[in-house]
Amino acid sequence: MGRRDDLGFLAAPMILIAPGLAAAWLATGSIFERDVAIGVGLVYLCAWTVGIPLHLLLRRCGRRHVAAYAGGGFAGMYALVLAVVAWSAFRHAADGETFLEAFGTRWEHGRIMPLAVGAALCAAIFWWIAVRPRPERASGG
Repeated sequence: MGRRDDLGFLAAPMILIAPGLAAAWLATGSIFERDVAIGVGLVYLCAWTVGIPLHLLLRRCGRRHVAAYAGGGFAGMYALVLAVVAWSAFRHAADGETFLEAFGTRWEHGRIMPLAVGAALCAAIFWWIAVRPRPERASGG
């Protein structure tokens, strides 16, 4: 991976982080809170967990279109959150609940969709920074 890939993986998650930082600033007057730091870390962790394998797979397959990146980011984040919800349901199903009861209390489509849409935006920004075709620079006379 090159310099543009590195820049893309650092800059693209900011689409998800910036609104959270603004909300924290308005609510507390500071962005240096424990919950904010945990949120920033989780956003980057999720973005890299989904984004790096997705980028390597799409690059290997020769897919360079923004729709492939945005769709992959959406599907990848949706699957990641769904896996975490299922893991949580399995963990709590041991407490006497059936798996379906535990899964049903934790599964909320309305909470997962914004994360998946945010991941699609993040992937599209990464595409714009790192993957999109660049016009050849004209050499000046």
